[in-house]
Amino acid sequence: MDVIGLNCSAGPKVMLETVEKMMQYSKKPVSAMPNAGHPQRVEGRHIYLCSPEYMSQYARRFLWAGVKIIGGCCGTTPEHIKLIRSKRGPCSRGQSNVTVSTPATDAPDNGKPVQRWPRLR
Repeated sequence: MDVIGLNCSAGPKVMLETVEKMMQYSKKPVSAMPNAGHPQRVEGRHIYLCSPEYMSQYARRFLWAGVKIIGGCCGTTPEHIKLIRSKRGPCSRGQSNVTVSTPATDAPDNGKPVQRWPRLR
């Protein structure tokens, strides 16, 4: 299956606006994997400010727009994905197959986890 989509960006709001424009020009399934907003630097760390609840509200909007694959990028946690996944349901316009993508985590030699997204099939 061929899919077009967006990954990362500037959070779910901006991505939704862009996805809606893209869908006007293509009949292919669309994926949306926004990050959890613009990171803020706090005490030397990057903190993403979009809460799981906020991301899940946009997941519902993505579904309503017709997005077929929803996931997350930078700043997305397992709690974000859990709540995004909970939005699958009757809100989607006649959709029967919606995929929520979750990252696969590997631990390389340095012991730090690395997120790798599963390949789309």
